[in-house]
Amino acid sequence: MDICRIEAFREQVVIAIKAPEETRLEVPTPKEDGIQIHLKGSRGPISVLMCETGGQDSERAAGGSFSTLEESRIHTTPLLKDKSTLPPSVKTP
Repeated sequence: MDICRIEAFREQVVIAIKAPEETRLEVPTPKEDGIQIHLKGSRGPISVLMCETGGQDSERAAGGSFSTLEESRIHTTPLLKDKSTLPPSVKTP
């Protein structure tokens, strides 16, 4: 059975993550306008796919297909590795 068709996931966003060992997943306290998920790893690539099981994209979800984050409505930003590239308000000591 396709995971996107499981009744318990109706009207939810299912996120599948494939990552090397020791990859860290952090979920900060949710804010009013959404949630954030932080993934950090140093041993190889991290793949993230998502499937919306209802709502506006219900036609695609009915097929139970996962899509990449780039194809989804989820906003992503890369982790900045060098503190010198951060804006002054974000820099840490």
